[in-house]
Amino acid sequence: MKSVAFYDSIPDFFYELNQENVLDYLDEMSLFYQKGDLDKTVVLSTMLHGNETSGLFAIQKFLKSILPTSNQPSYMILLGNPKAFHQNKRLVENQLDRNRIWQLDGEHEDHELSKQVIEKLINFPLVCAIDIHNNTGKNPYFCCVNRLDKKTLGMASLFEADALFFENPSTAFTTFMGRFCPSVTLECGMSGDAVGVEKAFKFISSSVVKAVNEGFLEQKFTHSVFKSFGKFRIPESTNIVFKKREKPNIFKETNLVWFFDDLEKFNLKLVPTGEKIGEILGSKDQVRIESEFSEDLFEELFELKGTEIIVKHEFYAAMVTKNVEVAKSDCFFYFLKKVL
Repeated sequence: MKSVAFYDSIPDFFYELNQENVLDYLDEMSLFYQKGDLDKTVVLSTMLHGNETSGLFAIQKFLKSILPTSNQPSYMILLGNPKAFHQNKRLVENQLDRNRIWQLDGEHEDHELSKQVIEKLINFPLVCAIDIHNNTGKNPYFCCVNRLDKKTLGMASLFEADALFFENPSTAFTTFMGRFCPSVTLECGMSGDAVGVEKAFKFISSSVVKAVNEGFLEQKFTHSVFKSFGKFRIPESTNIVFKKREKPNIFKETNLVWFFDDLEKFNLKLVPTGEKIGEILGSKDQVRIESEFSEDLFEELFELKGTEIIVKHEFYAAMVTKNVEVAKSDCFFYFLKKVL
């Protein structure tokens, strides 16, 4: 049985961890505890997806900046997937997506890992939780919230960016942690992006100060809030190609879906009615447009003009990716509507 490695302080090697050496020190999901002066605990998590590095860099920088100081809360640091991190992959063979395992039941061995972490965390006086991610596509910086209460939005305001409100998947780490404390996911651009790392570092620093002083209610959220209402999904068997708009269509296959390679420009922007996003050569079943409740939304959002995929009803998009592996294992992109 897999088990979570637990450290009761931050070891020196923590500050040297990177994708090349991580398996010299960590074998599996790991939880680090650093006791503070205050009877309050902050949760910082990253590495749930192994192809995302910004979270580790930001947490290393933050801990270096505060551990010599006093009047600090305790910290619980979760590093979710060292093996995938070493391989620069979202997940590796026989694993589940580790940002989809946070529940109290489930039979997979990864669920056992999540239960071990949960059993540790719920014994502490939690004041906030921050999970740090990157995107595989070109996205603006944004954060994800799982509640629309004043504390959560006050915390999110410190990232100074738009927010995506989602309740599904309910098994994402911060969605689960939202039961216990204000909990936010940071989306910090492409992996290793220096500006994203700095934004995450500043957010952690500001959030800790506000959390220990109960100051989230003082913050006003002034950006847009979007809500996900569905996903554009690509079945594993579908053959996907991306092409430039100015290039002629040379595809002759009858079992192929192609998309324009600039669709990332629509991330957190309106995709207008009448926009052509690509073509389906063959069966429409090569793509799936699903609501959060697995209802078919294709006819509501798109129409086929011959083989062309045309937007029928405008929507906002998020997390558009050209990474085929991610598009098939998770989704091509999310459909959003603006709620605030």
